[in-house]
Amino acid sequence: PDAGPAAPPPPDAGARPAPAPKDSRSVLRARISALSSQMSRCLGEHPVTTAIEGAVELQIEPTGKVSKVEISPAALAATPLAGCIKRLFGAQRFPEQREPLQIRVPFSTKIR
Repeated sequence: PDAGPAAPPPPDAGARPAPAPKDSRSVLRARISALSSQMSRCLGEHPVTTAIEGAVELQIEPTGKVSKVEISPAALAATPLAGCIKRLFGAQRFPEQREPLQIRVPFSTKIR
């Protein structure tokens, strides 16, 4: 007796995430470097009166979308300068990755 056609496997059976493009890490590094240099625009708009050492912490989703931007230290996080930096980094689109990435970008400023 014929059992009929076999049911197709579920769509995710044996599926693996698509590999990230081979050059995605180098593209990511270049984009972060370019953004770091663009932070000077934020510093020009929001000059500082003391030297600052801080960091931008990003969460980048597999799609390349930035889902979280945090500025440290906490004393800097609520300033207009931090808001400008958050908008700059948050508006970016990065290369697709296999999994979410967390990146920390240190920065420092000088007194003008």
